[in-house]
Amino acid sequence: MALRATLIGEFYDEGASGDMNLQTPAATVSLLVAGNRSDRLSPEEIAFVERAMERVLQDFIRATAQSPASDKAAPPLRLRVITGTSTGVDHIAARAAAEVGLPLHIIGFAADADSVLGASEAAQRLVLLPALKGVSEPTLDGMVSARDEIALSYSDFLVVVWDGGRARGYSSGTFRLMRDAAILGRPVVVIGLDQCLMYLPSLALGDAARKRLSYLEPDPSELQNLLVEYRAQDLHVAVAALAPPRQVQEAPQFPDESTELNCQGRRQRLGGFVQPGLCHEVLTALLRLDGRELKKVWGRDPNKPYYGVSADELPPPMGEQHPVTEPEIFRKVFEVHDLFANRYAGLHRDVTWIVYGLSAVAVFAAVAGAIGLAGGGATFWGGLELFTLLGILVTYTLAKRGAWHERWMSHRYSAELIRYARVGLPVLATPEILQSDTYSSGATGHGAGAGETQSEAMALRRMFIDQGLPAGRGDAVIYKVEEHLGQCLAYCLHVISDQIRYHEKKAHENHRTSHALHWLTQACFLITGLAIIGHFFLHAASWLLMTAALPAFAAALHGISTQNEYVRLVAMSKQTVVELCLLRSALENCGDATEHKARNWLLMRCLVAEAIRCMSGSAGNWRELVLQKAISLPA
Repeated sequence: MALRATLIGEFYDEGASGDMNLQTPAATVSLLVAGNRSDRLSPEEIAFVERAMERVLQDFIRATAQSPASDKAAPPLRLRVITGTSTGVDHIAARAAAEVGLPLHIIGFAADADSVLGASEAAQRLVLLPALKGVSEPTLDGMVSARDEIALSYSDFLVVVWDGGRARGYSSGTFRLMRDAAILGRPVVVIGLDQCLMYLPSLALGDAARKRLSYLEPDPSELQNLLVEYRAQDLHVAVAALAPPRQVQEAPQFPDESTELNCQGRRQRLGGFVQPGLCHEVLTALLRLDGRELKKVWGRDPNKPYYGVSADELPPPMGEQHPVTEPEIFRKVFEVHDLFANRYAGLHRDVTWIVYGLSAVAVFAAVAGAIGLAGGGATFWGGLELFTLLGILVTYTLAKRGAWHERWMSHRYSAELIRYARVGLPVLATPEILQSDTYSSGATGHGAGAGETQSEAMALRRMFIDQGLPAGRGDAVIYKVEEHLGQCLAYCLHVISDQIRYHEKKAHENHRTSHALHWLTQACFLITGLAIIGHFFLHAASWLLMTAALPAFAAALHGISTQNEYVRLVAMSKQTVVELCLLRSALENCGDATEHKARNWLLMRCLVAEAIRCMSGSAGNWRELVLQKAISLPA
């Protein structure tokens, strides 16, 4: 269950009082413009494309200005144009954007840069991929596909100049770009060279059709049959869907979290004794007989998020040579989600220990009262039993009403999406869930939690699109990828190694905890068996206490182990370590970054994208597993 605009996609600042104040940035609608090169356009066609481009841009400007989100209570929507570095349509788009004062982001190849720089003086970002000179046809095809995938990842709409035909060789691909946009659910405005304007709605393709198109090379007629006549009103509807009305955005699922966030600075001063998760961490450290971890529990700052992938956390001089400038909003939004995820995870885990522990105490009190243990009267033991049962009900009710488990899942999922998206930022690799149009059906999967996943990914995708293509180090306008291949490789290896260490640590900790719980359970049943045998030789009321209370204690330990899924989490972490180690080895053998730059970058990007899929897949599997383990009353 996602927070709409209260937490996702917003800045927060820490004021003098220690409170964190949220500030809403303006949203951006991003247009990707593509089409034929100049040598494939006649002068008459060029003139028509220029007129049509001006009309479409003006329609988009009006659509954003009249969007329900562009009211007095919200920052107005912004419009951005993304295009390439080729002559022809890319050049026309760059010039048209400059004439109407729209921000311009350009992505292309280093060798083509000079052809468009004259029309892109107003460009805010210019991302240049390695030059294509001398590369093989498969590498050329991969580079062009990668450029199109990156451009689509940062866009909401595709405006394309299309002659109605297939792609002409590796360096072309207008039709292929249209197909990919349709699969991802991007609305497409088609400027036809037969002097007509057409429109492909975002929901023109169903789930089955998208799946089929993603595996087969379609005939152009399949997309032509889906086109409808272009109307400016269609853009108004599509833009309104991207930016819902402000009153809808500010209706969070958990409205109390804004107050919680603003109180965080004051809560930090209360010290570690009130930190959520303290009970869980202390008890698991005791189970593992880990004295060092027990000492760390008291000195740990639960409000300090761990990125693991930011420039200032990399060892020098790697951090100083981080190839891109990361938008500050990434860190700020991550910190909000990570803070709440840690808080609700701690509360949920504490509740698990408390509920199952109190259930064992309730059984103990009932048996102790029956046998009059330690001279305690029925009133004392009955009162203790009633107190523990009330404690179970109150704790369970608080956890359910506070939705601690659901909030933990929501915030942790969002934080991990941001973490993994930032891993691929220098090599321009984006998690698949942030590439798809999350408004369309089936874009983010099905099953339990699919609706929450959809809204979370939708909000985070908006944040990445709002920031646009990455800027070079020091907020440089130009990010020339081939000049930073060595830094990108070192950065990606460091991040993957850090993730390997994290999963190894988690696998080790969860294995020791599971092992300790298993042996404690076995010990309880062993002592129970001995007590049953001893009862035949020595008749004592205390034997009844052991034969009734110890199985209850063992059942509580088993319930804790099952609820926290320690065994399965160990297996998942170990599998992730194996996959990441293979990918790290492959990255280490990428070759000399000074030669075959296009091939090396393409290979590096593919491997990093696979690592992101591995890590996000592991997080997704963890989420699906733990999502089924909401707190419940002991049987």
